[in-house]
Amino acid sequence: MRWVLSLVVAVLLLVPGCTEMKDYTAVYEKYDLEYTSSGYQMANTYEKNANNETVSTTTHVVEIDFSATTPRSDQYRIETFWMDPGDGSPMLTWDASETSVLTYDGFVGYGAFYYNHGFIDSQGDEYMMWFNGTDRAPALRTGVFTLAQTASNMPANLYVDSPHPSSLGPPERIMITSEITNALDFIPQSTEITWTLMGPNGEVLGNHTEEIGFLSSYTWEFLLDEEVPFGAVELLIESSVETNINQNTEVRMSYNGFTCYATLSNDCNQEP
Repeated sequence: MRWVLSLVVAVLLLVPGCTEMKDYTAVYEKYDLEYTSSGYQMANTYEKNANNETVSTTTHVVEIDFSATTPRSDQYRIETFWMDPGDGSPMLTWDASETSVLTYDGFVGYGAFYYNHGFIDSQGDEYMMWFNGTDRAPALRTGVFTLAQTASNMPANLYVDSPHPSSLGPPERIMITSEITNALDFIPQSTEITWTLMGPNGEVLGNHTEEIGFLSSYTWEFLLDEEVPFGAVELLIESSVETNINQNTEVRMSYNGFTCYATLSNDCNQEP
């Protein structure tokens, strides 16, 4: 889809009188440009059950409000607003005579997205926030996966779905907080709990074993912030004996800090 749009834009640039594309730095001679944005960098939450079914999902709306943008002359008028979410969905457009607030609630997956927005005015000029991929700030959705169990004889594993296929790259880091309680049971006994984080290709990304006494709890905290893989991961949790287990586990696939600065993070000048 992006390849087709790029081709159309290239053709328009070659035809006199058609839309000329510019970034927002070129708009100030014609407009007092003011806009607010919300929901740009958020965390989607996916609650899983012991069967690794997603039982609830919390997502967030992106909103761009151009209500405060005004033309410097009566000869200028915004006609169309647009937004490209960058997640493979079609480009969105709004008639500027009807609204100046752009909203999108389609980021149901998590990742970093090649997002952009802008407008076309009555002079045939098109303005966009990001003119190219270098140094842009992508829309970010961290993925937070949770699993809670009470009075289970064995702890369940937590499967973490892969980032959205349109994501510009893997998470900046994986953060795990997993609390296991050796709860009240007919037979008081200790148990050894082993956590193992498995990567997309079956590689071990981290592990830990802890002995937890009767009526005691332990929380394993783990951070992976180097060579984070792109793909689904799974947290395996094993108990050495069958006993009454309570579990509260969170795996955070964090995109906080993901940028398109090629020298610092990721080169977002992708081929169309």
